[in-house]
Amino acid sequence: MENHTTTKEDNTIERKYNVSGADRKRLVKVIGDALGIRPKYMGTPSFAFQIGGYEIGKHGVLIFEKDEQTESVLAAIEAAGFMVEQSEGDVLTDSSKKDAEEIPQEEQTQRGLK
Repeated sequence: MENHTTTKEDNTIERKYNVSGADRKRLVKVIGDALGIRPKYMGTPSFAFQIGGYEIGKHGVLIFEKDEQTESVLAAIEAAGFMVEQSEGDVLTDSSKKDAEEIPQEEQTQRGLK
C-alpha cells in the first residue's frame, strides 16, 4: 500500500481514499475509534475532519505525520474495507510481474515490445 502514499517535504503523508458523504464519515469514525479520539468537524472552508494528528479532507484525502499509532490506524482503515486510490500503473499484479520478468530485455523498448 505504500505505493499510494505521498510524503511531502515537511514529512506529512497523504493517502487518497476518494470517499465522500456517508463513506467519508465512516472512514472518519474508523480512524477515531482506532485512536480513541472523537473526530472534530472543521467546517468551512476546509470541510475537513480532524482526529488528533490525522485530517480527512472533503475528498477523502487522509493527511498525517507518521507516529506510533500509524500502523494500527492504517490497519483499521484497511480492515474496514477502505482502499487507497490507485492511479493507472501504480501496482503490478502478480501476473503482470511474472510477464514482465519473462520478457527478455532485448525484446523490450522504451515504448513497449519490439
